[in-house]
Amino acid sequence: MTSCDGGKYIAKQLDSILPQLAKDDELVICDDCSSDSTVPIINSYNDPRIRLIKNAVRLGVIKNFEKCIASAKNELIFLADQDDIWMSDKVKKISRVFSENPRITLVLSNAQVIDESGKVINSRVFKFYRRINIGFIRAIKNIVKNNYLGAAIAFRKDMVKHILPIPGDVPMHDMWIGILNDIYGRTYYHDEPLIKYRRHSRNVTSDRHSGFEQMLKWRLVLIRRLVERAIALAGRGTVHY
Repeated sequence: MTSCDGGKYIAKQLDSILPQLAKDDELVICDDCSSDSTVPIINSYNDPRIRLIKNAVRLGVIKNFEKCIASAKNELIFLADQDDIWMSDKVKKISRVFSENPRITLVLSNAQVIDESGKVINSRVFKFYRRINIGFIRAIKNIVKNNYLGAAIAFRKDMVKHILPIPGDVPMHDMWIGILNDIYGRTYYHDEPLIKYRRHSRNVTSDRHSGFEQMLKWRLVLIRRLVERAIALAGRGTVHY
C-alpha cells in the first residue's frame, strides 16, 4: 500500500485488510511524506505485520509504488490503495486462484465503485469475457485503452524482475504492470468484485480522460519504454511463461 495524506479513509482500509492476513504475512506501507494523521493512524495499530516505510522526500505515486513493490518479501504481492475497502474474502479467493493455477502470474479482480460516503455507484468496473489471457494482442489492446486497475491486482513476486524499475514517465504504474504481464506472464480475470474502489475529489487518478494529444504522447512514451524493457530483458535471457 502507498499512502499520502490519507487519514480520512485509511483506517477503514486497514480494518478490511488486517483480519485477512496470516501471521507470516506483511502489510508494507510506503508513506509519501504525509502531513495529516495518516502516519499516527498507521502506528496506532501496533501490528507487527505492518511495515511502515516513511519517505524522506516525496516520490509521487509511480515511484512510491515502485519502492513498495521492491520492499515486498513474500511470494504473492497484492496492491492496495489507502482509501478503498477490501471484501472480507479477497485474500482467500485470490490466493486460491494462484494455488490452483501455477502458471497464472497476475490476478485482476472486478471491483465495485463507491463514493466518499461508501455508497455503491457502480456494481462492476469491468466486463470480463475471458478468464485467462496471455500474449502481445492483449498487450496492444491495453496500450490503446488500459484495462488494469492497480488496486484490484495481485501478482507473483517472480514478475518483479519484469516490472521494476517502473519508468517515471509512463502514464500509470498499473498500466505498466498489466502490459508487461500480458507479454511475459498470464492474467486471470476474477469476475467477482473483491474491493470497493472509492472515487472522491482527492483521487490521484480521475474518471476524466486526458486530451487526445496528451494521451498520444503518453502512449508513444509507453511504447518506447516497453521496447527498452524488452531489449533489457532479452539481454538477461528472460523467457515467457
